[in-house]
Amino acid sequence: TGFGPFQGRDQVVDALAGGVVGKVLDVATIRRTLHRILADDDMAVVLNRLEAMTRDGQPYANEYCFVFTCHGGVISRIVEFADTLHADAVFHFASL
Repeated sequence: TGFGPFQGRDQVVDALAGGVVGKVLDVATIRRTLHRILADDDMAVVLNRLEAMTRDGQPYANEYCFVFTCHGGVISRIVEFADTLHADAVFHFASL
């Protein structure tokens, strides 16, 4: 379905630049509200809310948690958590 996992710089950059969310959201309407950034040693956690319109005009909002792991001064891993039950109710991922 093109929703991950992604490996390598090019796949990750494309996914983060809208390549993934652009399949289901109107990227021009995306708004993120940053709640908190927590960092310790080689790990950072970003808590945020995403609000946007779907490509078929429905409002969408969800809370996200991103966990970034760094190694050698670069991001080596990103793990994303969200309410997938809510997201599936809006996007119907099984049918994509």
